[in-house]
Formats: sequence, C-alpha cells, structure tokens
Amino acid sequence: MITSRLHATSISLLALFFICIALSTCLGEIEEHEIKYDDGSFEVRFRWALPMRGYMLAVRFTPRETPSKLFRASFYIKDPNPFIVRVFDNAQKPLLEISVRPAQEGWYTVDLSGFNIIINGDFYVALECDPSAPSNPWLGGDTSMPDSRSYWISSEKGWRGVEEVAREEGNSNYNADFGIRAVLVPIDSVVIDLNPRIDSIILTVLFITPINYPSPWIVLEDLFIRFK
Repeated sequence: MITSRLHATSISLLALFFICIALSTCLGEIEEHEIKYDDGSFEVRFRWALPMRGYMLAVRFTPRETPSKLFRASFYIKDPNPFIVRVFDNAQKPLLEISVRPAQEGWYTVDLSGFNIIINGDFYVALECDPSAPSNPWLGGDTSMPDSRSYWISSEKGWRGVEEVAREEGNSNYNADFGIRAVLVPIDSVVIDLNPRIDSIILTVLFITPINYPSPWIVLEDLFIRFK
C-alpha cells in the first residue's frame, strides 16, 4: 500500500475538484503485451521422464520494447502436477524460482507482477521438474512452423534447442514450439506501482473570509491519499 500526504496550501474549490478527478483516474489502462510463439493448437506434448531438479522445458522470448516488467507466464499443460516456474535473463542467469500447483489441464497462468522482474532483452521462461511431485506435467508442443525458441535443459547436457533434440532423437515432432507464453508491461506505463486505484481521499479544509474580499478562501490544511 502506498500513501501520499500534502500539507498547508491555499487552493480554489475548482482546482481541488480537478485534483480529485485526476487522482481517481490516475494513469488509465496498463498497456499489456503478450508474447507467444505457438498458434494455440498443440499436436504433441512433452515432459521429462523423472521429476528431478535441473530438468526443464523453456522458451526464449524477445520483448517488443525494453525495459519492461514481466507480469504473467502461462503454460499449456496436461496431467497437472506441481512444477517449478523458472525465469532466466538473456545470459541464462536465474531471475526467479517459484513452486506452483495447477489444479486442471489447459492454460495455467502464474501471476509474476509482484516479483518486480525487469526485462532488458531476451529472456527465458521455463517449466522445471519438481522432485516432490508424483510425476511431471505434460507441456503442449506446436509442430506447425516452429520458431526455434524452445529448449530442453538438463544437468548432463545443458541447454539444447528443439532442432538439436529432434536430430538426436530422429523424430521431427521434437521440433516444436512449447506451450509457454509471457505477458509484459512497458516500464513507461508503470508508475506508482502500476496504475494504482485510489482507496480513499481524506481532506481537511478551512473556510476563511479575508477582510475586503467578497468570497471565502478554501485553505487545504491536510490531504491524505491512500492507494489500493
């Protein structure tokens, strides 16, 4: 929660009205940008055989503009089981690691807005195996016109693109876009904790009629703003 406080100034009633309107509308709508490389249809599905740390399926994303803030990530899964959401920067350095428990199949969206992940270039979002899970969830794969942005990651072989894995396995179906998407918000639209909404405005005013002045002044003694 963010609070702001102003003190002791003279203000006209009309100006006070416009201040309140401006504060209540604040920043307008946030400009969100979803990045996806699948076409929404998933002909195949993938998962690592055993739920072990260090085994991941990832997608590399290129933002439309930078810097941006990572807001959400979505995974198209079958056989929902716990997994770990990982985020890496362009150099494959870790930025985030959180455990999640999807309740149903299909698109599972994870809210990442509270982690303040600032994106300055390409980045990766990954589904990592969770050792506490009975098995790994399946991740959808789109084989129509793959973009060479999906990766198999393991402790033994490191980061391997799907084209490389397809050649190793002798199966072209491995060359697919994984069902992972990301939503970003440009930093220039992120102000005061991203489009706050006013919870309450408390005004303390004094009505003063100066000598030889036809109408009273309104003196703003105290203004207390509470943001949601």
